Amino acid sequence: MILGAALTEAESNGVNDNADWADWIDRGRAPDAGTGNNSDLNTLEDLGLLKTLGVGELMVTLEWARLEPSPGKYDQAQVLHYQLLLDQIQEHEIEPWVCLIDGTMPGWFAVDDGGFDDTRSRTKTWPRHVDWIGETFHSQVSGWVAQREPVRRAVRSHLLGTAPPGKRSAADTGTAVANALLAENEAWRILQGSAPVALFHTLQSFHPEPDNVKAKPEAAWLDTLFNQTLRHALTDGVIDIPDGPRHQADSFRDAFNRLIFQARPPIQIDGDGGWSLLRAPLVEAHAEAISHALELAGERDSIIAGDLALFSSTEFGATEPDRADGLAEMLELTQSVGATGWWQASPIDGWHWEHGFGIDPGLANQNRELRPAAEVLPGFAP
Repeated sequence: MILGAALTEAESNGVNDNADWADWIDRGRAPDAGTGNNSDLNTLEDLGLLKTLGVGELMVTLEWARLEPSPGKYDQAQVLHYQLLLDQIQEHEIEPWVCLIDGTMPGWFAVDDGGFDDTRSRTKTWPRHVDWIGETFHSQVSGWVAQREPVRRAVRSHLLGTAPPGKRSAADTGTAVANALLAENEAWRILQGSAPVALFHTLQSFHPEPDNVKAKPEAAWLDTLFNQTLRHALTDGVIDIPDGPRHQADSFRDAFNRLIFQARPPIQIDGDGGWSLLRAPLVEAHAEAISHALELAGERDSIIAGDLALFSSTEFGATEPDRADGLAEMLELTQSVGATGWWQASPIDGWHWEHGFGIDPGLANQNRELRPAAEVLPGFAP
């Protein structure tokens, strides 16, 4: 089984001043990110730590806001910084996977130019950036991820109002999801052939509050938006949003070499559309969803991803030994159903979009001190 890890640039080094999230933080809509867990100051130590844990693949974000702080003007010092990082990953005999968008986008793109919601930005500016990334870094990259959890990002930013631009509209959410998937398909078209390309999707289920008639259609809509929309795109070549836009995207059927599924806790929906974590046994909460995900992947590689925060709503959420047991059970489940591998998300504690530094999702804390769960991962290394 492949063992990998996924890092977020904002989690690792804070939010760049040119990113859309910088203004979001300035307005008090999210906690201050500081310099994250200071990954840039601990790169070699962090890579050595990950290597001892059996990590063979590492996804890092080449943050767009750092690379292109203003339209058409790339920061060559930042380019060299990322090229050195990719070299260092390879020197540790870890395969570097590159993510283009993981949460943040340049403010000039996402705010001033409308981001993926603007047709010109999605079909002109975004492909130009993807093409430039491919040309600049392809020789150092083992695999590509265009966007991390694009559907979830669209829901957070257009329905829940917990991410820029902070909208709360079901109609806008459906359009945003469609646009994010169209952008994903365009990135695949440009990057294919240079290295394997993965689609990084959210694995999450939605459940109506018991005996709440009003909650049932909301939960069903979210389940369709998250799960059935992607299935339809990959199997039929159609991006068909429930009660929303429909786009023919024939190339989606043959797109992507790998599907990555970030396992997240199940959600209970109340009568007003509010979200809360649903407590459920770990295997019961995820086994069926993972099996469906592998069916969707078909002949493609399939990776399940998750961090220790995943266990907060299960029987394994109370203590550090409990979380170690939860990780072992999750890895056993991933292996038993035939997934290609597991990626440890947030392997080192850092900044979180909603909770700041108030949660502990990592195998190591910010001082690089290992938790008991860190002892689990090497046992599943190939």
